[in-house]
Amino acid sequence: MQVAVIEMKEDRENFLVVPALLDELQGEWVAKMLVACQTRQGAFFFWPIRLPGQDGRIDTWNEAAMQIASTYGGRWIRLIANKEIGAYDVVEPISVFPPPTWPDSPDELMAKAFRERVIDQLDHPVVKRLRGLV
Repeated sequence: MQVAVIEMKEDRENFLVVPALLDELQGEWVAKMLVACQTRQGAFFFWPIRLPGQDGRIDTWNEAAMQIASTYGGRWIRLIANKEIGAYDVVEPISVFPPPTWPDSPDELMAKAFRERVIDQLDHPVVKRLRGLV
């Protein structure tokens, strides 16, 4: 799923921006692909992978992430950051595990993954913080 996200790098958090606010928040958000993931302990999350910019360029980390998502989708893997090459190493499990159990609806998955991190109004605390109002 492609979405607009505001990255709060100092907090290491991503906030989903609803489509109605994209024009108003132009320059604050980046386009990302959200890949639904699950830990072996059953926790759901989205892996936000930055999409190429308007110039078509993308860094090696996100290029590798897109390749991994398309190659290993639906399979259990472990990622290890390889700083030497600026990408990820993939480790496939030796054992066979049952596939992940997903929520019945995409809305339920989004609610679990983003919880309170959806920007749907201009008076959201993140927008206020970006604009220097708090």
